[in-house]
Amino acid sequence: MREEEARDRHFLKLDIGLPVAQLVESLHASLRGEEAEVTLEATNRRGRAMGCLVTCLTMDLDNHEIEGAILLMEPVSR
Repeated sequence: MREEEARDRHFLKLDIGLPVAQLVESLHASLRGEEAEVTLEATNRRGRAMGCLVTCLTMDLDNHEIEGAILLMEPVSR
């Protein structure tokens, strides 16, 4: 996805080949300080279906306040 396609758009509205709407619960868990994982069916850049393991981690800076979430994505065998 190009910068101009994502700038000023809500993450859950992006069409990136990953059903991001299915990450809402995991994102909320990470914002509560919990680690969450979910495996989703995604589409790679070549248009092929693939499994994708998404790990949602809490972004906690030195002040020990939750600042956001970090999403780690990796392909998995289906």
